Amino acid sequence: MKLSHLRVKGERLSLIFSFLLVLSIAVFVYQISAWLIILATAFQLFYTIMSQKQLIGNSLLVSQKQFPDIHSIAQQNAEELGIPIPYIFISQDPYINAFTIGFKSPYSIILNSALVEALTRDELDFIIGHEMGHIRFGHAKYLSLISPIGSDIPFISWLYAWWQRNAEYTADRSGYTLTHEIKPAISSLIKLSVGSKLSQIIDIDELIKQIELGQCGFLSKAGELFLTHPYTTNRILHLVAYSHFEEDR
Repeated sequence: MKLSHLRVKGERLSLIFSFLLVLSIAVFVYQISAWLIILATAFQLFYTIMSQKQLIGNSLLVSQKQFPDIHSIAQQNAEELGIPIPYIFISQDPYINAFTIGFKSPYSIILNSALVEALTRDELDFIIGHEMGHIRFGHAKYLSLISPIGSDIPFISWLYAWWQRNAEYTADRSGYTLTHEIKPAISSLIKLSVGSKLSQIIDIDELIKQIELGQCGFLSKAGELFLTHPYTTNRILHLVAYSHFEEDR
């Protein structure tokens, strides 16, 4: 599968800009030495690897015998993206969420139990494909530095927010390309936003009005600049536009 079209335009540029910005602030504003930066990076590397090992003791590892449906999805998605199959863990957590950690293969994808319970097979296909997109396009190793165990480091994450939003769009494209279906992709995002039960009573016409409202006004658009993830409404817009692009190819 040719994958270059999945990467959002400007993603690499935003990463370079964010890195140089963080480095400049660290060196010139706070006068942090190069050795301290190296030490902090080494500590984060150790912390991430240790956290991956802890998952084996505290979470359920997906395998051919344990959650075989999820394992089948992961195996197929990894093959289509041309990456080694990562570890897939299910962790008890009431929040519908998923994230990926690691600096090299095998990476670890963590699916919260609430997410597995709430999503259909097609929706899980999109989410797992999204997380594998983070691996395929090199996001996971950087996200492991600035968002350890799925939790943002406030100041650092804000400085990398432009790149993180672009990375999310790229990962969304990966998830959609693997599922080949726009409906489960959108319904997944809605469930991540409002939960499983409320997603069943969503009025699509009202959602469209909300999406249009979010495109109006400077403050509405500027508010997204402080977020590591794009607005859910913008992610839906982006996916719909990309699905039309794919159909025309």
